[in-house]
Amino acid sequence: MTSNTNNDNILFCPACGSENIPGIETCENCQSDLSFIGKEIHAVTSSSLEKGALTDPLTKIDTTNVYRIFEELTTRRTLEIMHDLEISSIMVEDETGEIVGVFSDQEILKNVFCNQDPDLDLPVKDFMSTYFIRLSEDCTVIQVLNLSVVNEYHVIIDTGFQKLITYRDLLNYIVDFYPSLGKIVPDK
Repeated sequence: MTSNTNNDNILFCPACGSENIPGIETCENCQSDLSFIGKEIHAVTSSSLEKGALTDPLTKIDTTNVYRIFEELTTRRTLEIMHDLEISSIMVEDETGEIVGVFSDQEILKNVFCNQDPDLDLPVKDFMSTYFIRLSEDCTVIQVLNLSVVNEYHVIIDTGFQKLITYRDLLNYIVDFYPSLGKIVPDK
């Protein structure tokens, strides 16, 4: 993982980027949970095929096309774009082009439609998730599962060109190891 530490004496919060002392449970700036950093779930399986799928590097996962939107775009327009492109996640950038969040089907369900009367004309930055982490492509599938499924972080592979790994990407990759099941999520 590349975004957690640039220095052995500093722990960077994946949510807000603030510097923290290694070993603390929550970020001093945004109170995000940091207890998971350095801890992982482990593949518990006897199948070498399953172990292979989970310990493969991220370079083996085919990611969907990468799309970015500006943080001031309305939520309504963002939903239209995601619907038209048939995508489940989109990266959100600020005026400098820096990724500042992710808007996905999770945020649509949790932050938009769980509201009684959502104002879809508000900017997408009001509903996006700021819980994302950048990983190098040598990280493994099990590390992505830990961060995205268990800890609810969106995962961006940082290879010079940033790619977002979605649940669909993970499902399709893992299902490829079980050809008798076929694709759970059809390719677009």
